[in-house]
Amino acid sequence: MPIRMFFLLALASLGACSSTELNENADKPLSLSTAPAPSLSNGPKKLLVVQPVNLSSHGAQILEKSTLLFIESWIQLNGTFAYVPTDDLDTEEKFIGQDKVYDVDKLMDVAADHGISALVVPEIEEIEVRNEGDTEGFFRNRTQITSARVRIRVYDVKTRKQILSRRRTAKYTEGQTTFLGGKDEAQYVESHGEEAVKLAMGEVLELLPKYAKRIDWTGQIARIDHSRIYLDSGRITGLKIGQILKVYAPLHRVPNEATHEELGIARGPLRGTIKITDFVGEDGALAQIHSGNGFTARDHVEMFLPRHLN
Repeated sequence: MPIRMFFLLALASLGACSSTELNENADKPLSLSTAPAPSLSNGPKKLLVVQPVNLSSHGAQILEKSTLLFIESWIQLNGTFAYVPTDDLDTEEKFIGQDKVYDVDKLMDVAADHGISALVVPEIEEIEVRNEGDTEGFFRNRTQITSARVRIRVYDVKTRKQILSRRRTAKYTEGQTTFLGGKDEAQYVESHGEEAVKLAMGEVLELLPKYAKRIDWTGQIARIDHSRIYLDSGRITGLKIGQILKVYAPLHRVPNEATHEELGIARGPLRGTIKITDFVGEDGALAQIHSGNGFTARDHVEMFLPRHLN
């Protein structure tokens, strides 16, 4: 299935009766730098968002799906990231077990193959419902309070490190008048639960643009047609005509031969540099070889920074 992208440029505003609590030209070859590549500051990075896991006793999958739609809308409106849903990944992999725990390493493997910069894992940890107000009288003014505690984890796919883990608790309240003999016990209301979760998730999502600065932009060679090199990123991402980019062989896992454990993910050998010559489609680019050889599809692409600028 082709990857679907959404790009808009405004910040989402959140509103409701609420309160929140914190819980935590082929020129001569240039001198290349081995320092980390700088981030693109004027375009969105690709963000993979998995469906939230609902660990509470309320809402079930309905709450998971409504929360995912809210996160998707927030990211579309924010403009810092380009939203990529897991459903659009060309893979049959299963990323979550019966224990409702995502296999983050497997997710990052697939994300890296698709040139995705960051992985977001949202969780709905708890939903609580209670009533406050009059307990006596013929007419009783009551307030139903629905509290939601959520957590969002964000991983840098390139470094495979967790860069953000935050919890927030938010409350959604709604008043009502009951008559004598009416039910006093709190009943979960689907729309109230959704609003509480949105408020809590929104608190954490507002941190994403700040943490996006910690994520280096990376891309991939999508296709090579003779001397024409097509990239999976372009104008919307922030690339510019004439810009020089570094190209490495694909990312690969590095094992520790002594312990048989994985040390991490590393770039392959440097193949050379390419120069952006045109844009293709909504967010693709056309490039030509600037230096080097041996370029192939799925090669890893990063920003280029001459030594004198380090």
